[in-house]
Amino acid sequence: MSFNVQFVGPVKDLVEKVVVEYYLPTPITVQELIDFLISRYGTKFEQEIYTKVPPDNVFFYQILINGSNIYRFKGLQTEINTGDKVLISIPLAGG
Repeated sequence: MSFNVQFVGPVKDLVEKVVVEYYLPTPITVQELIDFLISRYGTKFEQEIYTKVPPDNVFFYQILINGSNIYRFKGLQTEINTGDKVLISIPLAGG
């Protein structure tokens, strides 16, 4: 299966690309994608996407799948399907 991930913010500099197409053998969850990205891009990537708030690390970045926040679905357990467009971005606010 293949899907695109777009990176916005400091993680883009760690990945060194704005959009990357990934090919993985089976559907995965958002958490599995994050784990895969950490294994691929290393400790700096992990430190960037998690805020160090004792006693636990808190996920910092906002993730959208096809324009919808993952927390409208199953959060980090949301499944990514073939052709999905995933956005990993720093939290954006405005008004």
